[in-house]
Amino acid sequence: MIVCIQHVPFETPGYILDWAIAHQKDVAIVTAYTNHDFPIVDSVEMLVIMGGPMSVHDEREYPWLVTEKHFIEKVINKRKPVLGICLGAQLIADILGARVYKNHTKEIGWFEVHSVASENPFAKLLPDTFMAFHWHGETFDIPSGAIHIASTDACANQAFAMDDRIVGLQFHLEITAQGVYDLMENCGDELKESGHIQSKDDIITGIRYCHHTHEIMDTLLEAFTVNYRT
Repeated sequence: MIVCIQHVPFETPGYILDWAIAHQKDVAIVTAYTNHDFPIVDSVEMLVIMGGPMSVHDEREYPWLVTEKHFIEKVINKRKPVLGICLGAQLIADILGARVYKNHTKEIGWFEVHSVASENPFAKLLPDTFMAFHWHGETFDIPSGAIHIASTDACANQAFAMDDRIVGLQFHLEITAQGVYDLMENCGDELKESGHIQSKDDIITGIRYCHHTHEIMDTLLEAFTVNYRT
């Protein structure tokens, strides 16, 4: 069973659900903001951790983050496949002992990602350059034992991989058109801030890249399925 942790109603697994349905994979969504009961670790065949507007450091405001971190750590220690997206990647980095902190600029919109040459099997699946959707103000250091696999001009540490089972992505390959509109509706005030931030019109125009980002997500998810059975 694929377990997806969702932190807010408007940052859903998006295309990952479409992929799971097409490949007849069972998916359980844990809405951490309402349900603080996480499944038994042994029932998890793959863990996907979604994004959210909060920080990994906001445990006082969101006390369920403590429980979630313990759960993710147990899954990692059981050597299960884990994919973290945006906040999800930052949570993995934090759990693995890396620093999570404010980036020098917010990065919001469709920007080119550059893969970083590596022998890691997941790194080899990324195109040399590709457009991806970004909505974040924080970044992470690469955890000890992990490999840096992607960067952008505005944020050097965009992705990391550890062995053939853990991947953290700062960007959103799973985003759908609906997901883009939902983020703008719920976090649109950030578009008025200074930083590496596109206009609403440019973000809407960039939705055309979703098809390509879904193809990349296809490739990554197919690689993950090698490491678990349904």
